[in-house]
Amino acid sequence: MADLKIAKIGLYLAVGDPYAPYYREVLDHAGVLYEPMDKGSFERLRDFSVVLLCGRGTLGDSEREKLLSWSQRNGCLVCSGGTWDLESVLGIKRSEGPASPSNDTLAPIDNSHPTWPEGVPYARFFGGVYCREAGCNAISKTSGGFLGASIRLWQGGGAYFLAAHLGQTMSLMQQGKSVECDAVGPNDGSAVFENGELRAEDGAVLDFQDDREQPAGCSSPFFAYPHADIIKEFWLRLVFQAVQQTGKQAIVLWHWPNNAQGAATLSVDCEEFNSENVTSIHKVLMMVGAPAAWLVGPPGYSLDVYRAIRKWDHEVGLLFQTDNHLGWQEEKMKIQHVAISRSASMPRMVSARPASGRWKSLTAFYEIAEGAGARLSLGKGGRQPGTSGFLFGTCHPYFPQRRDGTSFHIAELPYTIFCPGLITPDAAMEPILQRTSARYGCLHASIKSDSAQAPAGAASLRRLITLTKQAKLVYMLPSEIYKFEKTRRSLRMRQWDNDGDVGINLIAEFDLPGLTVMLSGGGHEFQIAGRKANVSRVERYGLVFTAATCDLEAKGQTDILFRGPDVQSQAA
Repeated sequence: MADLKIAKIGLYLAVGDPYAPYYREVLDHAGVLYEPMDKGSFERLRDFSVVLLCGRGTLGDSEREKLLSWSQRNGCLVCSGGTWDLESVLGIKRSEGPASPSNDTLAPIDNSHPTWPEGVPYARFFGGVYCREAGCNAISKTSGGFLGASIRLWQGGGAYFLAAHLGQTMSLMQQGKSVECDAVGPNDGSAVFENGELRAEDGAVLDFQDDREQPAGCSSPFFAYPHADIIKEFWLRLVFQAVQQTGKQAIVLWHWPNNAQGAATLSVDCEEFNSENVTSIHKVLMMVGAPAAWLVGPPGYSLDVYRAIRKWDHEVGLLFQTDNHLGWQEEKMKIQHVAISRSASMPRMVSARPASGRWKSLTAFYEIAEGAGARLSLGKGGRQPGTSGFLFGTCHPYFPQRRDGTSFHIAELPYTIFCPGLITPDAAMEPILQRTSARYGCLHASIKSDSAQAPAGAASLRRLITLTKQAKLVYMLPSEIYKFEKTRRSLRMRQWDNDGDVGINLIAEFDLPGLTVMLSGGGHEFQIAGRKANVSRVERYGLVFTAATCDLEAKGQTDILFRGPDVQSQAA
């Protein structure tokens, strides 16, 4: 068997950059093993295989010299959001024209390059730096011909550069603008914002002209690509290419259970309490075998309806009734949360959404929902035909960041389809689904509790779920998505190397069934808890990985041993 060497990845965030912590959020969600770095870490750079410099930061002369020497001794550097005064190492030079992009796009020079996400023509980003080539190999360009991303390689080492500020892109695109007044909508009538009702879609920042498409047969345009996810994936692919350049392997704890390509979930807004409507939706879901989260506002359903929902193995969440723009109060939400959870006999209600897609400020809902006990917001999305699709640039769950760099305890899971066939056009559903699957995301569809009463609504819902299952996305309840994500992120991990044997030790706070562990490269062998594991070969992020799935028990220790492929087999 070939010897394995696991890459140690160091993450250094720009001090004073409020957007830099979003890079950490990307790694945490992707399940990439890394070690946070500080100034003292530059004294032991030899311990790291890859160093990630993230955000708008600077380095002192001593740190720059150490990085240059380290990279020339088989280390790989990945720099994003700024140049960090490392132009000579990166092989770039700052632009003599505009220095910093505010809102721009980048596109690949070669669509087949392994660092560029497949099936994507371009990606929008916010913030970063404009540069030109000065010894590097450009792999992406901005709309104005500036350097979008580059690679510079030497024997065993290299320097990778992404001009876009990933953290700023995520913050501004996924969170959007603070909602204080009605926005100005498109001029084609596909969405109307000047209605006096403040919604999440009023805070969207993507462009109605450039970021939407309208395929043949589609009654209105939709937001076609998850641009924030594309930039994230582009950066992650650069990271994995850097690991590969060092000749070592990366460990990834995949973000969906049982090695699934992606996930799907369905939420139902219950603002009226007709039990016949509940039955109508259940009949559709029962035919195609999909569960739902019923988001209920006060006064709620009768006890018989809640018993039926529990019997179906569905779940209940809160549809927060704000009444008006002044009704965003933590005490108000606590009262509603307790009332619905007690009525439904679900004391640990996880999900919540403001009624009618309402929103206030930037993070007001996260603050009051967190205090009330909710842990997953389902509030971001468009509720008009022209706002369907990836309005907030993502189809992944994420933890919003505070300005001080800490994460909220509540996560956000945006929805991309609202009332299929009634609001989101049928012709838009399939491309939204395909592009969600391509980005390993979660297709979150939201409907109203009376949607199935309309024949078009029932037929489109059934078709959407059928298409989702054909795409092999795993259906999960929102609470299951949150629990898997949170438990996976909180794993205690220790990497070990014992006489040439390498592996990791995992301890889970709670049960974690279906955890998929991936190791870059093909043909590896895994031993999990002393037994040879069934492995599979998967292609993700432009690389081949060996993957195995295991079930972790709460508080128990699980050892995973990695062994490389047979050298003779590799040669053959």
